[in-house]
Formats: sequence, C-alpha cells, structure tokens
Amino acid sequence: MPKRKPWDVPIVKFGKNGDFFVNFSGKKFYLGRDEKEARKNYIQFLRTLDEAETSSPAAQNGKRKHVQVQELILDCLRKYGSHPKYQKIKRAMQALRKCYGKAEADEFGRVKFQAVRKSLVEEQLAGSYVNELMRFVIWCFELGVENEKIPEGIPAALRAVRPLKRGEAKVNPPRMNARDEDVLKALPFFSKTIRDMVVIQRLSGMRPSELFQLRPCDIEKDGEVWIYTPQKAKSDRFGKKRFVGLGKVEQKILVERIRKVRNDEPVFQPIHAVMERYGKRKLDGRSVRQLRKMYTKDSYRRAVKRGLERAERHGVKIQHWTPYQLRHSAATELSIQLGREAAGVMLGHASTDVTAGYDHSDREKVRRLTAKRDAEAGGSLVKWEGQ
Repeated sequence: MPKRKPWDVPIVKFGKNGDFFVNFSGKKFYLGRDEKEARKNYIQFLRTLDEAETSSPAAQNGKRKHVQVQELILDCLRKYGSHPKYQKIKRAMQALRKCYGKAEADEFGRVKFQAVRKSLVEEQLAGSYVNELMRFVIWCFELGVENEKIPEGIPAALRAVRPLKRGEAKVNPPRMNARDEDVLKALPFFSKTIRDMVVIQRLSGMRPSELFQLRPCDIEKDGEVWIYTPQKAKSDRFGKKRFVGLGKVEQKILVERIRKVRNDEPVFQPIHAVMERYGKRKLDGRSVRQLRKMYTKDSYRRAVKRGLERAERHGVKIQHWTPYQLRHSAATELSIQLGREAAGVMLGHASTDVTAGYDHSDREKVRRLTAKRDAEAGGSLVKWEGQ
C-alpha cells in the first residue's frame, strides 16, 4: 500500500438551505438534512475515502510498509461512532492526532503516550478525565492490533504506564448539593420549560440524560405514583432496569406538557423554550431547523447558567449551581428521610457505595443534631456565653 498523503478530517458544516455537507478536494458533498442521517452518511463518506485509497493498484502491490497514527484514529472513530462516550473518544483522538497524527503507528510507545497525556494535563483538565481519555487512546491501538495494522505488543506497553495519581494534575472539587434556597431564587429567571425541568429533576433525582429522553410512551400512569422507564439508562450495561417515580408535583407539570407533544417525542424540547422566550414571529425556518429535538447536557447546563446570570443582573444574590447538583440534593434529602439504601434504589444505583458519593446527608445530620443539642441543653455549659 502506498504511503497515505497527509490530510485533515473534513468537517461537517450546516448550509443555508438546511443541508449538512463537507468540503473535500474542492468539491461539496451533501449529507442530508436530518442530523442522524447526516452523521451516518458522514461515517460512510470517511469509509469511502479510506477504501478508495486502500484499493488502489499501488496499495495492492504491497509497497506500503507502515501505517500512520491518523489511520488508526479514523478506524477508531468509525468503530465507536455510536458509542455512548463518543464525544470523549473524539476528544482523545483529537489530542492524539495533534501530537502524533502523522507519526508511524508501529513506532508509538510509552514515551509518546506520556507526551500526549502531558499535553492534556497542560490544558488544565482534571486528572480523572485525563486518565479516561488515555484509556480511549489505548482502545485506538488495540483496534489497530485487531485489524492487523500494528504489532500486538504496543497496547500492552501502553497499559504498563501507570495512571495519573491525585495531585499530578488538576483536581476538581467534589460536587456538592444545590441549595434549595438558591434553586428557588433562580426559578423566576428561567423559561417555563427549563423551570419545569429543574423542578422535576430536583424532586425525582433523575440524571439529566434521563430527563432529556422522557417521552409520554415511557410513563406508566397507573396508580397514585407514575413510573417512568427510560429507553436508555446507565444501568442497562449491568442488566438492571431503571425506574423513576413521579409524584404529584411532577405529574401536575407533565400532564400539561404531554398534551403538546406526540407520544414518541421528548416532553422537553429546545424549541419550546425558544418559543416561550421570543415568540413564534421572531423565528425563521433556518433557526427552527438548527434546534435539536432533544436537550443535551451542555445545552441544558448553558440554559441554567444563563438563568443564574440573569438573576444576578437583577440584583439577586445567588450561589451558582449546575443541573447535576440537583441529583445530589435529591440524594441527600432521600437519604435523610428514607435511609441510604432506599436512596440508592430511588436513584438507580447498583450499590450503596455509589450512593455514598451522592449522599451529603452527614453534614445536614450533624447540623440538625447540634441544633437539637443546643435546644435541649438545659443548664449545661452550652448556655455559657463567656462572661
């Protein structure tokens, strides 16, 4: 196979007529209007480019001796295009390509592996996140061994590099609860859609991803408590089904919103929030097409952040919080009321050890017990004021 000419991965763009397309070799290739279809066609387009090169006469004569790292990166992106962590895999491949995209893959070793990791550390990324990205780099080379493109000893050598320890990279502070007083202060500054999402997530303890995919057809409305079964959940890989209980407040919100969508559509859609903010007349066709049919963790987080900033501009003193802190708040409250084991069941955790990372009830329990001690102190030293 001839040595591949260096080329950048073509970037998907959004045209004025609503079509997704890529520019390559001076030509424009259209991928369709639907986002899922465009993504599928994009992967097929990359595969076509690769097959065109490997099927050339020079390639079949066996003249090529080595494979470049960027070829393994393309294989990895195609292989894991539908993986739940595709965005993180893509982020790891970007770092790898930036450092050694044109290097020979069979010459990649522990020193270059650590150089890629150092580049991520210098970007002030958290150590745990860097370790996760570097595992995806190993996946890339394992796939190269699977496809018989590189020697099988390379992934084993990369796995021998110990992960970053605490203190060797940025350490993010532990995620704490979102205080209910701060949540209540912020609610008036959200659109109605975001406000309803925040209230439901705070009460039910849902993950943001479970909230985004909530559809009417996934809700059992029998009895006083509704049961929501997400189509996809984090616990599916353990063979455990996820069930979310929806109480009276959640039901009151959902009854109104379910009427506005089809049975198989997400209850909460970005177009609803935009309509509430700007009205129908200020939206053109292109703006509507650019909106996703479902929220993402990033778009939801940005919407919450904008609401908090809007509250500050109106003179409201508020401590910033993120959507995932609402799950921590629910976990803490459930643990105080029902116990840690029951909280784990409500949150869909596989074990109480996982719940312990979300449960910050000890602090609240100490505060309440101390207040109770002061109230019931009687004539003890608690009443002494240092006279």
